[in-house]
Amino acid sequence: MPFELRFAIRNLFSGRSGLARLTTWAALLGISFGVACLIIVQAIYDGFRTGVEEKLLAQTAHIKIDVEKPTAVSGKLVEEAFARIEGVDSVAPVSFHSSVVVKDGKSGYGLLRVDYGERNPGSEVSIGSELGKNLGVGVGETIRVMVEGADGEAKEGQLKVTEIVKTGLFEYDSQLIRIDSDVFGKTFEIPNPVPTSYVVGLENPLDVISTAGEIRKIAGPGYTVVDWRNANRPLFEALRLERRIAFVVFAVMIFLASLGVAATLALLVNERRMDVAILRACGAAGSSLKLMFLFEGILIGLAGIVFGVILGYLLCFLGNSLGLVNLPGEIYSISQIELEPGFSSTLLIAGGALIVILPSIFFPISKLTKYNPAELFRAG
Repeated sequence: MPFELRFAIRNLFSGRSGLARLTTWAALLGISFGVACLIIVQAIYDGFRTGVEEKLLAQTAHIKIDVEKPTAVSGKLVEEAFARIEGVDSVAPVSFHSSVVVKDGKSGYGLLRVDYGERNPGSEVSIGSELGKNLGVGVGETIRVMVEGADGEAKEGQLKVTEIVKTGLFEYDSQLIRIDSDVFGKTFEIPNPVPTSYVVGLENPLDVISTAGEIRKIAGPGYTVVDWRNANRPLFEALRLERRIAFVVFAVMIFLASLGVAATLALLVNERRMDVAILRACGAAGSSLKLMFLFEGILIGLAGIVFGVILGYLLCFLGNSLGLVNLPGEIYSISQIELEPGFSSTLLIAGGALIVILPSIFFPISKLTKYNPAELFRAG
């Protein structure tokens, strides 16, 4: 172990004035809280993104294709053409209709999805859990649904609820109404309904941008292609903005804590003047003296970072165990987040904190070589 490092460790644990001890603890705790908060912010962001993406990819279309002029003749040919595109796992013809749902004087807005083909033979309608809760509807009960017909007039039908669906995404659970095409046609007296959209499932949903681009080339005019990333861009952009703001706030906290490290080192340099004078008189080089206090400042910073990492992971574990991180589902789509502190993001936070701390260490130790041993002995 280098002599400078041994000296720094001995100084760090040796007795010091009350003010120096106070500033040391203030700097260490400030760094710890700042690092812990950054880890929690990153864990919330990663957990939120993972939770939303998993639910979106499991419950919604990876790519949605809207047809400007749908016809029964071209529908099957279009479906087969999209299914041949590389990376496409499934293509399902659907249509979406704005609707109003009424039950015992209570009403709510619903997005009626019509599935073409036998999705669930014998079933009538599935509704989202939040929509069912708002209307007070349970399985086996009947609801009135009103939709707009092709002629622009409202059409009304009675439907029996056979399934309550819970996706975990508030936006869908509060609006979802799902029905088979044959039931849809009979209930609302619409002969031979045709799909107006196609929902595409991908083998790898993360390759959605390239696959959506290929679909746009093949589809041409008359088709609108929207992938799941673009459809939910405002949600992810808002979250990224919130994360940036939080990072700036806690980075400032770490910067202020680094000033505490500088103040601590300044006090230590002043306290150890006689030690510095003795070492200079014994022939210690100025670079060695600087290294001693540099190591001491780095040790304080590293201790704060390590404690911050431990605290951050501990709080993430407690948050997950107790389910403390809850969000309003109507705003953030999901109501509970599983915190996911990542190893790589933790390394970046720890490294960034150390980079912020280092400049504050150099200023107080830059004056060490200006001390004159003779003057210090005379003053002592």
